[in-house]
Amino acid sequence: MLFEMDPLPLLEADAGRRAALQARIAAHEVGVSRGVVDPGLVARLTGWLAGVGRASLPNYVPLTPGAPNAHRVNRWDERSFVRANYHQFSFNPWNQDPFDVFRLMAPVFRLRNLLAGAPPEKYLGRAPEDGSIARMLFHFYPSGEGCMNLHRDPVGPHQAAVPLMVLSRFGADYSAGGLVLQDAAGVLRPVDAALAPGDVVWFHPQQPHGIETIDPGAPSDWLSFRGRWSGVFAVNKLQGEASIADAADLGRG
Repeated sequence: MLFEMDPLPLLEADAGRRAALQARIAAHEVGVSRGVVDPGLVARLTGWLAGVGRASLPNYVPLTPGAPNAHRVNRWDERSFVRANYHQFSFNPWNQDPFDVFRLMAPVFRLRNLLAGAPPEKYLGRAPEDGSIARMLFHFYPSGEGCMNLHRDPVGPHQAAVPLMVLSRFGADYSAGGLVLQDAAGVLRPVDAALAPGDVVWFHPQQPHGIETIDPGAPSDWLSFRGRWSGVFAVNKLQGEASIADAADLGRG
């Protein structure tokens, strides 16, 4: 189900390689870009985010022009298109941060745009485009409770492939649960055991996917930050914008 992708710079430069990649993703194969971010830098980033999570009061912040970067706790929040349990740390390109996350993650965003037929820098500026903006989201799923329902994401000019970055190590940071993707036969396949911190997986938005409960049965402690981190390279519509369809929640996997 998983296949090794060409390096991101090569894919960005070669339309033929991108077309071959698009065909495999459209067939619900799952690509892997290895070592996009150094594991040491991943550890520094997630350690900093855990400190923010412990010290900040979580807030729900609607996505509007100029919105601040934010920390949110989502515990089956009915305002979400897909029901889930996680901490979310959201970064918008008009704000700055100590890790300069949009520069750090730019190669992934550029390939994401190119696969959708968009210019490589689209949505990455300080002003929204077509009612949408790029966002870097970091999700933390706490052991004992963290999960996300199985769902499909919309396809359109903003998105033809979903890239997700793994930021924790299966078997060390957690030992059960994690990302699952439905294969062509309808079987849910776990993939985390084949991935390492800093790897990015790519799959089709309409391929059902979700996060199975992390370490089910473990004591739940939302401030210990024991569990699973991941990074989401998103293009999200602004509050009230109707040009992009909503994700479709398929319920618990």
